[in-house]
Amino acid sequence: MEVAIPHRAFWRRFRADTGIADADARFAGTLEVPESMGGLEGDLELVLSGDKTASSALLADYREAGLALPKVFGLTILVDQAGTPCGVIETLELTVERFSEIDDAFARAHGSGQSLKSWRRQCRSAFAARARALGAPFGEDTEMVCHRYRLVYTARGDAGAHGHADAVAAGDCGSEF
Repeated sequence: MEVAIPHRAFWRRFRADTGIADADARFAGTLEVPESMGGLEGDLELVLSGDKTASSALLADYREAGLALPKVFGLTILVDQAGTPCGVIETLELTVERFSEIDDAFARAHGSGQSLKSWRRQCRSAFAARARALGAPFGEDTEMVCHRYRLVYTARGDAGAHGHADAVAAGDCGSEF
């Protein structure tokens, strides 16, 4: 069964510019990247520059929406809030961890270099509010989807060695991005 890929012109440019032969088979959907979340300005630009290298979300969010977890090596089109495609990421790693198990390396990657202490302080309130909205509890044992990416293409056509950008995409608190 063939998967309908949105933003066909963008996807064709991506395939041509990167040469990823199995791109269509690895298509994993689209994901909106907010311009700003969690009090941080310019999240989209941070994603596209590679300064943010991971994202997280409540596992309860995936369950509530009936969504499957992202697949490792899947290719996802990033779109801005207007629905315009702006880049493609490849999922490198996906784990489910308790909030208390998230380590300093993930916090730095997720929060554009911030410490684990500042990441926990910032994200604890955002995740607690999101959990309340879902009618779910939030605490140190709350299961989190921890997602690491590699930016492989931008709408500007930036590409690094072997047709892949050298940056890694990431996210912010309370949402996949």
